[in-house]
Amino acid sequence: MQVETTEKNEALTSKMQEHANLVHEKDQLEQQLLEVRKELEAAYRTIANQEEQASVREIKWDAFKTYSADQLEAAQKHAAELEVQVSALNQQLQEAEIHYEKKVAKESEKLALVNTQLNKLTQDVSKSAEMEKRYRTLSRSCSLLIPNLKNRQRMQWCQRDPENSAWTR
Repeated sequence: MQVETTEKNEALTSKMQEHANLVHEKDQLEQQLLEVRKELEAAYRTIANQEEQASVREIKWDAFKTYSADQLEAAQKHAAELEVQVSALNQQLQEAEIHYEKKVAKESEKLALVNTQLNKLTQDVSKSAEMEKRYRTLSRSCSLLIPNLKNRQRMQWCQRDPENSAWTR
């Protein structure tokens, strides 16, 4: 019986040892399972963060696209308004050029008329200057002749009248 007990003890010890090994192996497996779960949770958090970041990026990208589209539409609208303004300014410029050309033509006609009048006045001034020279020349001649004429008149006055032999004045 002792042999039986010893055998049973040995079998029991062996089973207990096997059980202890299994418990130890179970503890190790549970520890590994815990580590794997932690890694899995970390992976899930990383995936969730990445998905959140991707979602945030997508939201930002959509917002940027919307903003860009709005900006493009506003820029196109502004460009269209500027084109209308440029067209109006070109029209005004053409009208101003036509008005300017007409005004230049009128002023050219006036200038031509003034030049004609100026030429006529210049000729008149030249004639007047010529007449003035003649007048001076004649005045000088007259001033030289007048004393001679007076002397002649005196002489003729003072000459005797041949009919009555008297001096006449």
